[in-house]
Amino acid sequence: MKLKIKDLQSSQVHDVPPEGAVLGRERAKNDIPVKGGSVSKQHARIYFGGGTWYIEDLNSSNGTFFGNRRITAPTPLTVGAVFSLAQQAFEVVAIEATGKGARQQPQPSLDDDIADRNTAEEKRPIVRKSSIREAAREPPPPPPQPMPPEIEDQPSMTSPHPVGVGVGPGEGEDEEPQSISFGYFMIAVPKAVAYYLAAAPVMLFTFPAYVRKSISEPRFHPMKWLELAAYFMPAYFIMMFVGPLCAFLASLLHGQVVITVLISGLIVAAISSVVGGLVGGLIWHPVNEWIIRKILKGESDPGSRTNYAMTFFTAIIIVTLAQGIGALVMALPRPATGIIAGILVIIYGVIGPILTLVGTAATLIVAYFWLKDGFKAARWAQIVVLVVGALAVLGTVGLFGSALWGGIQTMRAGGGGAVAVADPAAVAEAINKKYASELSALQEAAAKGDAEATKKYQELVQKMAAEVAEAREAAEKAAEKAAEDEAKKAADDKKAADDKKAADDKKAADDKKTDDDKKADDDKKAADDKKAADDKKAADDKKAADDKKADDDKADEPKDDVGGVDFSSGAVASGRTPYQDFVAKVKAIEKTISEDPTLLRDKKVADDYKRLLRNQTEIDRKFNKKVKEPWERKLNALYRDAAFYDENKKIVDRLHQNLQGG
Repeated sequence: MKLKIKDLQSSQVHDVPPEGAVLGRERAKNDIPVKGGSVSKQHARIYFGGGTWYIEDLNSSNGTFFGNRRITAPTPLTVGAVFSLAQQAFEVVAIEATGKGARQQPQPSLDDDIADRNTAEEKRPIVRKSSIREAAREPPPPPPQPMPPEIEDQPSMTSPHPVGVGVGPGEGEDEEPQSISFGYFMIAVPKAVAYYLAAAPVMLFTFPAYVRKSISEPRFHPMKWLELAAYFMPAYFIMMFVGPLCAFLASLLHGQVVITVLISGLIVAAISSVVGGLVGGLIWHPVNEWIIRKILKGESDPGSRTNYAMTFFTAIIIVTLAQGIGALVMALPRPATGIIAGILVIIYGVIGPILTLVGTAATLIVAYFWLKDGFKAARWAQIVVLVVGALAVLGTVGLFGSALWGGIQTMRAGGGGAVAVADPAAVAEAINKKYASELSALQEAAAKGDAEATKKYQELVQKMAAEVAEAREAAEKAAEKAAEDEAKKAADDKKAADDKKAADDKKAADDKKTDDDKKADDDKKAADDKKAADDKKAADDKKAADDKKADDDKADEPKDDVGGVDFSSGAVASGRTPYQDFVAKVKAIEKTISEDPTLLRDKKVADDYKRLLRNQTEIDRKFNKKVKEPWERKLNALYRDAAFYDENKKIVDRLHQNLQGG
């Protein structure tokens, strides 16, 4: 009995012999090599037993699928059945008999009932390459119940939606929305919030097992960028809003209501979640694929990157909420000195480092297991994660030591008896009030794992204790300081009076200079205006003289010269042809406007003159023909003049009349 399967991407047909075949990554040694980075080295095997062909997943990273269900046990194959190794789809095209008496298998298909039975069966152990052939000869599992005959109703094998979790409108459809829709996010984001509410408690109490299970049994099918954005937005919002919320609650504990912190934090968190979600969803797949493949030399596909994103952001949410709780604990009021204060300093001092270590460990656990088992990254990358974890532990030990020393100093500061200069309780209350805001801010930052803030917090506590111890000395020096302050105040008052007088004198001098400058500017403007008027009068006189000379010259021109036209004398004489009058008017117009271009300020004159020039250009272009004979050129020029006359007669008459002023 021989099985034929067809690669639906390349259309290549592969023969599977009766002893079976292993399907896996192209670079590995397999019976049937499969292209694609999401395919494992030994992904699945097909074998024959008990008269039936089966396919079995070999504990691959990205799974073997029937429909949209990931199989966890050997599954029967029939003609027409379609299965996929991660994203690489295959179809069973034939089952051929190879021996006497053998018969071809019936051709029913699978549907969701068979897929459901697959998930209920016990998962078979990983089959190593050295035992593939032996396993093929083992007795097959009991055959399943008869299968339904239709395959058209199978769900898509490439559905991007998470198993058991909806991600947006059109749940169960294969296509991702093609544009950003407010309505889509109104549905998808609440579903993402529901997922985090359900997943975070489970991860919190079963952390390593949860991370391993996210690799071996992926909860999500591959998501595209818009679906990822819907899941990223709630995570970004929590990361950005927990800090301002804790700061607001801390201010309430100290009797200082700072509502602006809460409002501004809410606005920033909302904007950051939208921007971060969209940008993060857009770059998540390409950036992580490049890092995993090019730098870490691992395996990466959309499905694994999607499940890693969900696991990573769930862990981040847990860490953020834990750090927020730590910040609130550290913000609780406490005495500034004494044994109880010292103990609280130690307790509060270790909360930050512990939360830092927990947060670092959580993210490193996710990274380590995914690099090792999910992405099959290079060994050096896994070692780097372990080294970072070891350094985090060492750093936490150092912070524990600093917290212990700060507590001891606080105890010692409160053990010297009562303070003579003031009531110890009043002094402690005053110091607490003095440093309340700074102490609260450092507590919040330290709770989030900021090592520098933890150090500053411990230094501030020591400083507060030292101030209590120094209260007696401060009281003794109070009188002396008061006298010094009085003398300094008198000197400052005198200096302030001198400075004011100097400033007043300078202002008076500046005002006088401003007045002088304004008068000089006015005088200059008057002189410029007079010069402009004189220049205009001279130009007008010159124009009048030029006009008179032109009129005199025109009177001396021959009678038959149509170019000598004088508006005032009515030189467009009767007895000429209409065309001659037209030419005379055109020349007169050109001459008049050339001598006085300011006439074009009249809108009617300017509009008619522009039309005249535009028409002349268009007619010249129209009659600009290439002719060889002289008589043809002359004839073409005459046609052009006639056309110019026909097109512009009314314009010339109107323009001529407007220039005459009548």
